[in-house]
Amino acid sequence: MNILEKIVVQKRVWVAEQQSKKSVEELMESLHYKRPTISLVDKIRQGNEAGIIAEFKRRSPSKGDIYANADVVEV
Repeated sequence: MNILEKIVVQKRVWVAEQQSKKSVEELMESLHYKRPTISLVDKIRQGNEAGIIAEFKRRSPSKGDIYANADVVEV
């Protein structure tokens, strides 16, 4: 079993545990479920704020080292 398969198995166990704690119906009654949805498209179109969505990875579960000695600021 490779690392990605292990992650999937662990995540399925975690999801099953979470589902046993609260039903879908209970979640749908929560305040967070009923709040208005925030639209990413609308936020981008407003254009009044700068923002970056990024990921900096030195390693990958499936590939190992990608750029192990990289400096975030330099990259």
